[in-house]
Amino acid sequence: VHSDLDDQLYDSYQMKLLNVGSCGLHILHNAFRSAAHELIGVESYLKSIHTLFDDTSARREDFVRIVGDSVPVCQFALPFCSHRWLENVNVAKRGIDMFESVKLFVDAVEKKEVKNPKTKSFEQVQLLVQDKLLVTRLEFFVALAGPIERFLQMYQTDKPMLVFVASDLQKLMMSYLEK
Repeated sequence: VHSDLDDQLYDSYQMKLLNVGSCGLHILHNAFRSAAHELIGVESYLKSIHTLFDDTSARREDFVRIVGDSVPVCQFALPFCSHRWLENVNVAKRGIDMFESVKLFVDAVEKKEVKNPKTKSFEQVQLLVQDKLLVTRLEFFVALAGPIERFLQMYQTDKPMLVFVASDLQKLMMSYLEK
């Protein structure tokens, strides 16, 4: 379509359309998603803690009873979105905030203070809370995703922002290299 329109425009007015290639926002998002897949345990932990406590109110009650008032009911895990990775910054932050409480819950299940959920999500959480680097990976995820998320939000608009993309993308990449 672009080629046909460009040819017709040239034939009629001796002008050509500016071809900026494919959408750089999608390329940036997909590059981040590929890199984030390498952060072992992040996706699994975030999905599992949401599933574990979202499915049953009794399990949520057990969780609140075990951890006390350190996690208000409104502070439970958020759903992880597999196809929009950059929108998971708040999900990861909540997962970090809940980590110690989730660990207490797992310990309580192992001590038989609460009923064992016997679900795949609990088995995943039980395994992942033993990983000493999981919180570090989650923090790294947040540190990487935050600036990219802001960049994408700034450019997902109908305003003519194309002229600023190159310099802003360069600033973004330089900030990562400096870190």
